[in-house]
Amino acid sequence: MNYSKQYKALIAKAQSRLVPECYTEIHHILPRCLGGSDLDDNLVTLTAREHCLAHLLLAKIHNHTGLWAAVNMMTKNHSMTSRAYAIARAKHANSITGTSNPFYGKKHTAQAMANIRNSRLGAHHTKQAKARISQANSGTNNASFISSIQCTDLTTKEVRVFTGKIELIAAGFDPCNVYKCLTGKRRSHKNNTFVRI
Repeated sequence: MNYSKQYKALIAKAQSRLVPECYTEIHHILPRCLGGSDLDDNLVTLTAREHCLAHLLLAKIHNHTGLWAAVNMMTKNHSMTSRAYAIARAKHANSITGTSNPFYGKKHTAQAMANIRNSRLGAHHTKQAKARISQANSGTNNASFISSIQCTDLTTKEVRVFTGKIELIAAGFDPCNVYKCLTGKRRSHKNNTFVRI
């Protein structure tokens, strides 16, 4: 299958039509990870479904890690189709602010995109915010660790106790997956079971 030909046809179709009345997204024709710019001649307005398909085609054409990451993000580990992605994006955009959503069906200039991307550039946390973040990640005052967590290795039956997220990470566990075990959404994580004590 000629993915490059399909991608060029998709872009040509989008460039030759008026902006659709449905939810749309801005797409870099040549991705920034491959040296593409934010100039208007490198941007095209695609529907959400077309955007998802465009990234999948680009990933297949160039087999670039950054492009596969974009596809993965858009389809949530390939469990979502492009049609489902389009519906989800449109509903999300509409639910944020309804018809007054500034991104709904709009094409942005290169300067507007740069402003959006750099809106948090140079912003820093205050000392109080840093202290709250540090306290939230510590073992003693972490709301997720109301009590200690007992970890049992399923192979060796070794039992360990953790009192904070930092300890879990240091032991090589993903806190999100540990919490899923605690809430019953997962049975085990890295061949270990977890219970609150």
